[in-house]
Amino acid sequence: MSDTLIEDKEKLEEDFLVFLHESNYPEDSVFRGPSFHLDEATKRRLGLPKLFSTNRLDDESYPCYADLAILDLETQEYAALIEFRARLDEQVESEMAEFFRAILECLEVKPPVFLVVPQSSAAFRIYQLRENGIWQEVPRRSFPHYATLVAGHAAEKSMTREVRLEKALNRFTTTCYIVAGIIALITISSIGGLSALTPSQMFLLFLVALLAVAPHAIGFKLSTNKNKPRILKFR
Repeated sequence: MSDTLIEDKEKLEEDFLVFLHESNYPEDSVFRGPSFHLDEATKRRLGLPKLFSTNRLDDESYPCYADLAILDLETQEYAALIEFRARLDEQVESEMAEFFRAILECLEVKPPVFLVVPQSSAAFRIYQLRENGIWQEVPRRSFPHYATLVAGHAAEKSMTREVRLEKALNRFTTTCYIVAGIIALITISSIGGLSALTPSQMFLLFLVALLAVAPHAIGFKLSTNKNKPRILKFR
């Protein structure tokens, strides 16, 4: 990158930081150089510079960086990622979209990503990366306030947690039913005629019933906990 482009990018970053300050972003919420880890295969796919020698294993990762992150000060997690570019064309759009989509794939909670570029008639223009990989322009007046970003991050985190719990419950339910079915078949095959059940057979039947009911009991408990009122702290 030429000295002129570096200076332009630094000026662009300074202007955007002033904009954040004027938008009442907490000073401590701006984090420079958030780092992420991409594996070797992703690095090669993106055509990033090779940072390690060729004898490193493909599954080893190395850090890559975005220019800025907005932190959720309560959780110290990234509520937004911001990248600066001194120029914007189709190639830059494509490269940045693929780069940040690779980063988001590594994150459980995916923050919004913004690209800031200079504009002749104004200090800068802001674009947001959409799910389809397209950069959509966001008017400066519509750039989210800090409280909005943090609330969105909390909602995304809560939704991600619920999806993860639901998947875990589905796997647990499937496992219980499979094990219950196997035990039931073994128990039925061991029962001959109409003779009284042995203690071991009774225990196996009880275990079948327990495995059949357990997923529903756990699901009910999770649903009840999710609907419990939460205490709000006023500051």
